[in-house]
Amino acid sequence: MVVNVCILSPTCALGVFGSKGEVGIVPPTTTAALIGAAGVLVGLAVGRVWDVKSELKKWRRDQKIQAYQRLTEAFFVMRVKSACRSRGGA
Repeated sequence: MVVNVCILSPTCALGVFGSKGEVGIVPPTTTAALIGAAGVLVGLAVGRVWDVKSELKKWRRDQKIQAYQRLTEAFFVMRVKSACRSRGGA
């Protein structure tokens, strides 16, 4: 009995089953599904990293804006108190 071993033939993907009974690891449809699943997982991981990075930038921007708002508020409170004192008020 002769067994054909598949090594990258047109009917066989990456050394797996072909349509002519070659011996291998898994059928090409399974290989395609595994490659697709791996692509999805990589996409999810990259997307998550991208999301965390962009959220961190937004958080930093918001913190900076809040700091400037507090500084501006303190300046105007000080200015109003100074104006009241110069007019003889409280």
